[in-house]
Amino acid sequence: MKLAELETDREVVSESEWLVARRDLLTREKEFTRQRDALSAARRALPMVKIDKDYIFDGPDGEETLSDLFDGRRQLIVYHFMFGPDWDEGCKSCSYLADHFDGVNWHLRQRDVTFVAISRAPYAEIAAYQKRMGWKFKWLSSHGSDFNFDYQVSFTKENQQSGKVYYNYTTRDFVCEEFPGLSVFYKDESGDVFHTYSTYARGLDILIGAYNFLDLVPKGRDENPDSTMDWVRRHDEYPAQASRHGVDTTTRASKAERPPIAKAEMLIRKPVGEVFEAFVDPAITSKFWFSKGSNRLEAGQQVTWEWEMYGFSVPVNVKTVERNARIIVEWSAGDTLTPIEWNFRPCAGGTTFVSVTNWGFPGNDGEAWQQAAGASEGFAFVLAGAKAFLEHNIRLNLVPDRHPDGIGAECKESAA
Repeated sequence: MKLAELETDREVVSESEWLVARRDLLTREKEFTRQRDALSAARRALPMVKIDKDYIFDGPDGEETLSDLFDGRRQLIVYHFMFGPDWDEGCKSCSYLADHFDGVNWHLRQRDVTFVAISRAPYAEIAAYQKRMGWKFKWLSSHGSDFNFDYQVSFTKENQQSGKVYYNYTTRDFVCEEFPGLSVFYKDESGDVFHTYSTYARGLDILIGAYNFLDLVPKGRDENPDSTMDWVRRHDEYPAQASRHGVDTTTRASKAERPPIAKAEMLIRKPVGEVFEAFVDPAITSKFWFSKGSNRLEAGQQVTWEWEMYGFSVPVNVKTVERNARIIVEWSAGDTLTPIEWNFRPCAGGTTFVSVTNWGFPGNDGEAWQQAAGASEGFAFVLAGAKAFLEHNIRLNLVPDRHPDGIGAECKESAA
């Protein structure tokens, strides 16, 4: 017998049969635990590199050196938080990890360990974002120092121009000016500081307690294999529980508690830089979405998008533009500004997975859900049009052809 509701191949068996399978798995779990213990011992046995460079950081206690950050302890963990100098807010995936830091920090101090986060954004920007998120861990700015560059989590303009960067102990294509990581340092009795360990990319999974819980449940992490963290939001931005089909399909009672969202996703077989530029440059975007845009998307600016075939335009407030990674804008839905977020994730073979989310729809329960459904459809058309144009230089005209007789005034406020 199969349990189809879980969308898995799991069998339903008797208690005695389940116990046999569970004991077999326990054997494997114990072996994994022993292997993990051995790997941890090998990690601790790595040789060390003495740090002779003077790094200065700006934080809540003013300027501090790397040695100062130990705060009277002998071991220091630094989380390299993605927050660039020109960014409006910290990386959402790093924020997902950071939601775990405050709880564990109580206990690290009891084992002679100090924990801090470091980013390149100016400290004033870090402090404002940290206040918004409600975090208490110590977070400093390395702005103006080489620290992030030396530990391969930030990249110079020369790196970006070459198209290649060194990250996670290998050379790879440039996709973003900042990457996440974690580094560990040790201070000996004489006060000398040593670098003992750094990890990047999926090496950071071990920090994410939520993943450890999700790995226990039948559906697991339930992520998109081409872009595993595209579901993640900052904890103050989760608008609803989205379904795979864009709009939540839960019961009416649940909808009253869960505001609707619109969502569309598409794999585009072009490099992330080219796909990102197509949504930033109106000269390109007009080939598959609106007919005219006033300016390129730049954070802090307002632009106007026009759909001349329908005879209307909409002002758009550009909130965030993270090169080759993310765009957030707000546009008008009646008297309400609703956010739209694009996420761009590089995938294998020089392809890009694009995810678009729109939320904050006004009106009563039924009206908001109707708008979300329409927006999901509209953004699906936009991504399909972008795919056709970028991959094959074909203009499908999906947006104008969706309403060949013209669009009603009631739809203009939320047209995609």
